[in-house]
Amino acid sequence: MFQVRAASNVGHFLGPQKQTALVNRIGNMDPMEQALGVMFVAKDFGKFNERNKSRIFEQAMELAAHPGQDLMVKATAQNAIVAVYHELDANQQAQASSLPDLHGLLQNMPRPQRAAGERTSNLDGHITSIETSVRDTVGPQTSHGQLLQGGNVAQSISDAYDHAREDLIASSRSRDRTNLGR
Repeated sequence: MFQVRAASNVGHFLGPQKQTALVNRIGNMDPMEQALGVMFVAKDFGKFNERNKSRIFEQAMELAAHPGQDLMVKATAQNAIVAVYHELDANQQAQASSLPDLHGLLQNMPRPQRAAGERTSNLDGHITSIETSVRDTVGPQTSHGQLLQGGNVAQSISDAYDHAREDLIASSRSRDRTNLGR
């Protein structure tokens, strides 16, 4: 399972065959591990090619829609579907919305509010604002609003991670080029 989690994080560096092998591996696991695998991959859904995105979605739908499925498996698969909903095509969104447990949630889920390429130059300040958002989200009972706010917090964390990673890669490259000139 940890291999699936690690591989999904670098999905954009995997060739089509390795992505397909990863999705196949998830499909060959027991239902709970499949659901967890789909959830791990959903976190990095945009890093996969269209064919494998479709296969990941199909696996999540199969787990979430199966009438005799364990409730924990269904809930995990449904969480994966919610996580990738805005990255799905119109047909897939309609399929996801047809699930009785998700229909109302998906129909009222706002689009993520982030401008393409938007960055903050103050990463520490951004992380502090994320911490505040997390504290504001936590409460004794989970409401629909808290789930939406939690999704926004998760997106902020993902953005901060991606930006920090890009900065680290850029600085490593410039250092490598400097060392080549010596």
